Amino acid sequence: MAFIQKCYNVGIVNGVSQVGGLIGAQSETASSNSSNSYNAGWVYGVSMVGSICGYSPVNKFANCAYVAQMCPQGGVNNVDIAATKSLLTTELASNSD
Repeated sequence: MAFIQKCYNVGIVNGVSQVGGLIGAQSETASSNSSNSYNAGWVYGVSMVGSICGYSPVNKFANCAYVAQMCPQGGVNNVDIAATKSLLTTELASNSD
């Protein structure tokens, strides 16, 4: 099982489809979990774009966040899910202690 934990992105991610700030795409059989990570960089794409993950049918995420001003498209698959949250830059900074 693969884990993505305590990771972050502050760069620019640009693509066409399945574009994510931390993960581009996760398969249905993915055994990976992503937790305690955030994206504070810009994410650009045409379809299946997410501030955390561009495409994931399994949504194995916990306590992941992204900066709302940089990534307006939602956490996973263009929408927010319960395990991803949109924060303002000041909120993300105060949660990093």
